[in-house]
Amino acid sequence: MELKVHDLVRIHSSADLECVSTVPEWVHLALKRAPWVVVRRSPVSNGRIPVGVRGIGRKQRFAAFLPIRFVNEVVTPVQLAIQARWREYSLKADSQVFSQLEEIADYYNQAGICWGPTGSIGFELASGADTIHPGSDIDLAIYLPQQVEWETVTGWNTFNQRCSVKVDALLETPAGACSLSELARQEKSTVLLRTTNGPALVKCPWTI
Repeated sequence: MELKVHDLVRIHSSADLECVSTVPEWVHLALKRAPWVVVRRSPVSNGRIPVGVRGIGRKQRFAAFLPIRFVNEVVTPVQLAIQARWREYSLKADSQVFSQLEEIADYYNQAGICWGPTGSIGFELASGADTIHPGSDIDLAIYLPQQVEWETVTGWNTFNQRCSVKVDALLETPAGACSLSELARQEKSTVLLRTTNGPALVKCPWTI
């Protein structure tokens, strides 16, 4: 089973997790509410998947490991983009976020790009648990196995900046991931690349 960063994994309970630190009480409560974890950007070791637990707010994040045998279901960001379940959320108080995601989907689908929602919006779409609010950002992963022109990147960034909701997009390459907006600003300089072995400053996010 190949799992990638941003993939959402359904488990039974917090008892499935292997932890290197004391588990806060909120972790147990969060997993009772929505038994889903997200794959972290870290190496898989001895059949143990690096995962993170989401709580309420940015301060409630907990890193752990999940033995592969406890994986019940996997949903990828690309699958979430294809399913387009946000269209069912038109009457919610935070519907502006989902309406903006529909515009984003139209743009990137027409461009033939492999992409998907991540972060809080991806978590809600996968788990069904209320996670986002009217002030939430839209987190995206854009999967680029091949290098694209800098002008293409700046075009995507311009579209994102014009959105009514803040968009935080990561370009996922075979070497790691970098911020789309940072790359758009740094045509001839270095960018921060997030890799499974830690951050690195690179000139090209497709190579290290």
